[in-house]
Amino acid sequence: MNRKSFFKHLSFLTASAGIFARAAEAAKAKVGIAPKKKFTYDKKIFKLGKYTIRVKIPEYFKPKMKDLSFVFRRDNMQFEDPTNLQPKIDGDFFVFDVEFTAEDKYYINVHDKSKKKRAYLPIESISMYALAEDLYETRVMKGDSHIHTTNSDGKFSPDEVALRCYEVGLDYQAISDHRRWDTSDIIMKKFGKYNTSMTFYHAEECHFAKDDIQNFGGSQGLTKYVNANKAEFEKLVAEKMASLPKDMEKPVKLEVATVEAEAHLIRQFGGIPVFNHPYWITSRGFYNKSVDAIWERKSVDAIETVTFGRRHGNRPYSTSLLIEKNAEMRERGIKIPLIGTTDAHHISNQGNAYTIVFTKSNKWEDTKQAVLARRMVAVCDSTYNELELEKRETMMYGERRFIKYANFLIKEYFPAHDKLIAEEGKVLAEIIQKGETEERLAKLKVLSEKAKAYWDSVKA
Repeated sequence: MNRKSFFKHLSFLTASAGIFARAAEAAKAKVGIAPKKKFTYDKKIFKLGKYTIRVKIPEYFKPKMKDLSFVFRRDNMQFEDPTNLQPKIDGDFFVFDVEFTAEDKYYINVHDKSKKKRAYLPIESISMYALAEDLYETRVMKGDSHIHTTNSDGKFSPDEVALRCYEVGLDYQAISDHRRWDTSDIIMKKFGKYNTSMTFYHAEECHFAKDDIQNFGGSQGLTKYVNANKAEFEKLVAEKMASLPKDMEKPVKLEVATVEAEAHLIRQFGGIPVFNHPYWITSRGFYNKSVDAIWERKSVDAIETVTFGRRHGNRPYSTSLLIEKNAEMRERGIKIPLIGTTDAHHISNQGNAYTIVFTKSNKWEDTKQAVLARRMVAVCDSTYNELELEKRETMMYGERRFIKYANFLIKEYFPAHDKLIAEEGKVLAEIIQKGETEERLAKLKVLSEKAKAYWDSVKA
């Protein structure tokens, strides 16, 4: 394409984008879509029981008060009648008395009786979630445990990758460079000295087996340890091979034994052995036989489900194979936790996949126990239309109870949560890049305390 044709083509694309944007606005005007006048309320997460809820009345609705009606319902009430509510008015607030009787998402749907044709459709929905005590007592952490930097084959420095985790609103991060545990350790020490809302865990991607196994949370690096203790590792692999079925093919047997030897040491280091991208397509093809054997023997403690940042291979196809395999294993009573990560080699992929963990605290042992107990959801959350970037497609993998709760959090909690953490990250970036000053440190403290307090502020 010559220079003249290039600019002509560029002009066409620019004009097309503008046409699409104007067409979208015209379509909204034609069907009468107006910006929503949201009710505001602080408490969104409740323990089962009776509560009084205060909801601020938008100015837009004050002239229409006599036309409003309120219906209280929950998600899983297919054959139950909702409850009509009669709120009290306390200054600028509606005051509702409600009771949460089962763990579920609840709504107070607001209807406008003056709308003759479609009065049955709510003009606004005030949503909240009620939890049984065990889940109510946990805290929510969203994070990515598989990210690469220039210390292996990533495109951005460890500092840039760590700061990007703030920008996309994560609660925890674990940089997992190939054969490099020390990257996560360096970042933990460098960034962890600042009292922000971010939690740092150790990780590395290990390659003694052909199947990639991750040392997630281990107190030391597996690669460094094995390289320093090769005879011990080879003996361990031999012991694992001797314990495998005699009719197992020799190449598969060696692979499984190596994975189990890696997993054994990772557990000794206090970490979680994770099977990274088990159906990843490479020039070596699928790892079907070894995947089946590793999964069936529970050789690892978690399996990576979503890897959005893969530079090679077919992510949707490989994820589909993995979900099918997981269903098969569950039918056979084999339940292994599923972790969502990006495997990002470029910062543009960070934030497109993550894991939501329901843990007692951000301490590693509590997060580890939550993962092993499968109290988590693997999430793929990516934009699907470049002209409408606010629209996202979100897929979740895990147990139904946690998927329902995570879906609520993604819509009602994380948008504000992510912005608070991103604000922390901006100030922290200034400190890392330009140095510490009293003003910057004071500003970071204020923003960090605000981000940390947000979780408690939405709970009743």
